[in-house]
Amino acid sequence: MEPLAKIEQVVVERLYAGYSDVDGWSALWEITDKGEQGIVPARGTILKDTSDSYIYGQDRLITTLGIDNLVIVDTPDALLIANKDSVQDIKKIVSQIKESGCNEHHQHRQVYRPWAHYDSIDNGKRY
Repeated sequence: MEPLAKIEQVVVERLYAGYSDVDGWSALWEITDKGEQGIVPARGTILKDTSDSYIYGQDRLITTLGIDNLVIVDTPDALLIANKDSVQDIKKIVSQIKESGCNEHHQHRQVYRPWAHYDSIDNGKRY
């Protein structure tokens, strides 16, 4: 294989692009604009005496009272409430979900298809 063209003079410049490897809920909290008292609130929340927390929800009202340093994530599939210092251990919870026979780790309640989506509200022997 022949080498690429030889270049006599090369200049290398350091780039500060502001990149962050968002690898978890705590990292997401760190890069998101925080409101009053370090809170990243979900739309439709009522927060009282709450600080340094990431709160995410889609479908229902989330209220907090007297909490600090938590991650709260509410989805149609599951609800996560964790200390921000512990969320890196989410893999342990996923492993326990798998071992218990639940399917939330791979099957979402709302399933999207090319024609639309459907919401599986229950699953049983004859339905």
